[in-house]
Amino acid sequence: MEKLNDAIFACFLQNDYPKLRYLYERRIHVAKNKFQHLMDKLQKVIQRREEAAVKHPAKAQFYAARFCHLQQLYAVMLSYAQLRYRVSDPDEFSLCYAELVSLRQAQKIIFVNLMKLKPNATNIINTESLIDRIFRLEDVYQIGLCAAVKEPLSFLIFITDLNYFVDVIVSINSIKDDCQ
Repeated sequence: MEKLNDAIFACFLQNDYPKLRYLYERRIHVAKNKFQHLMDKLQKVIQRREEAAVKHPAKAQFYAARFCHLQQLYAVMLSYAQLRYRVSDPDEFSLCYAELVSLRQAQKIIFVNLMKLKPNATNIINTESLIDRIFRLEDVYQIGLCAAVKEPLSFLIFITDLNYFVDVIVSINSIKDDCQ
């Protein structure tokens, strides 16, 4: 997921995206295919765990819920990736370049912590940093981005998708409690 997210944000952050669109789109395509392949494998593992869930039904539920949340994260990532098509002038990304970089960094930390989660663990994924960075992007949007860009609604949809991303992470935090 982290590689897919990096490929998506590269489209927003790299000046040569319009010239090398095929290369960037190919990176996204490869990352999507890898993720889908891993999800297929994970689904098979979960099915086997569900069949053997007599001993540990909570773990089977945990992994099934995790699978569902990963699918939701994937869907929201594909949704906010549409920003690259919704913005007709790539120079508009430079107006919020620092905010986009900080968002990507906060998401990297979340992806790392997501991979560390285990059933019956007490650690949670901290979303405060990402929420702060989304608020910062919203402030930039309200202060002038909405007036300076041709398609202001595109950035508003992007911000909404980022907030949904946080909601999914928060729901991932809550499934651990069900397994204990």
